[in-house]
Amino acid sequence: MPKEIERRFLVKSLDQGLLPAPERVIQIEQGYLELRDIKRTLRVRICDGQEAYLAMKLGKGIERDEIPSPLGLELARLLMSLCKYKLKKERRVIQGWEIDTFKPPLEGIIIAERELASRDEKLVLPPWFKDAIEVTDTLTNRQLARLASELGDAVLQEVLKRVL
Repeated sequence: MPKEIERRFLVKSLDQGLLPAPERVIQIEQGYLELRDIKRTLRVRICDGQEAYLAMKLGKGIERDEIPSPLGLELARLLMSLCKYKLKKERRVIQGWEIDTFKPPLEGIIIAERELASRDEKLVLPPWFKDAIEVTDTLTNRQLARLASELGDAVLQEVLKRVL
């Protein structure tokens, strides 16, 4: 089974003066189908309204099993309609980093991810990250989607103001 090795960081802000131009910008809508097996995640993702993927992830932390598969847009939209937990974000790919800025109600959250060749690969945070803390083992996009869906805009925005 293919492995995904990545580290994730919650970034308070990005230094716009030092931030390089992105190599790619992607608008992403993703949702999570509920499974009885809490160790597995089944994610539907639509990128730029043109490409869609279904991925099953197993485990948590820095190294997880991941089975991605391309998906037709019509089926992806049908599956997305069945997802209880959803989120929207913009992903900027910059120097090997995937920088996700979330749309309302998660506006203000920035998650930076970096895929690694091995668990032991050294990682240096770029100077354009301000106050980044590692959340590899503690915060997933599924958890963020659940927050966005269950708390509602007003409550979540109040929580984010206090935390960020």
